[in-house]
Amino acid sequence: MVRNEVSALERHVDENAPFPETLERRYHWLDREFYPMTVDAVGHASSDAADAAGAHSLRENATDEYVAYDAEMAKQGDFLRDIFGNPFQPVALNPAWQTSTVTALARAIYTDRAFERLPILADALEDAGCDNADILNHCRQGGDHVRGCWVVDLILGKK
Repeated sequence: MVRNEVSALERHVDENAPFPETLERRYHWLDREFYPMTVDAVGHASSDAADAAGAHSLRENATDEYVAYDAEMAKQGDFLRDIFGNPFQPVALNPAWQTSTVTALARAIYTDRAFERLPILADALEDAGCDNADILNHCRQGGDHVRGCWVVDLILGKK
């Protein structure tokens, strides 16, 4: 589900394709279906499912839909971190690290969506003298990556 949406958004960005109608409908549905909660003045969430005394947490009273929504938001958060990195600690790329091997690997990873090759890219970056822990750790971490990965885009000069 998420992977198809990411692909549709990539086409929207890369090919100037129209914003996918399915996403518009889906997020409209999410707004309507998954936000029946209210937030009080101090930021505590409550819902009809929570008891009036507040003895049970929202998580304990969560329905399957809320659990699915939480999982979806966590996955989207992972994708955002993959695309933007840590916006509070921007990383500069040393041009010396952009060897022909590093650039070719990054281009192949981007073109083929071969994100399983990111650890190989980390090794090539290290061979080129990269000692930046943020870059190397990002390439070696598990989990899903998407086109727009901040390290690959940094190497390829994409904005």
